[in-house]
Amino acid sequence: MMIALAIAVAAGAGDASRLYAIPLALISTIFAVAIIASVMPLESRETALRGVVIASLLTAAVGAVAFGPELPVVLTPAIGLLAQAAGFIFQGGSKKR
Repeated sequence: MMIALAIAVAAGAGDASRLYAIPLALISTIFAVAIIASVMPLESRETALRGVVIASLLTAAVGAVAFGPELPVVLTPAIGLLAQAAGFIFQGGSKKR
């Protein structure tokens, strides 16, 4: 859905500037990488998902400047699920104990 919105903004639908399509396209690409990392059998799946979580947090912060605080609020459930899959939250502590 995010990529469809980016295409609509880039095509000039509505009153928004076409520059607003850049953060939307970046977020869409980042989440596509997360989907591929979740489906493909990778040895470093957790590391890849952690990189995606960090990249999505940074992109949401940059998008908040362009779109306002609504974008991070909308992305919070998806980023939370990514953080859980990456092992940042709800994993019962550090594995190095």
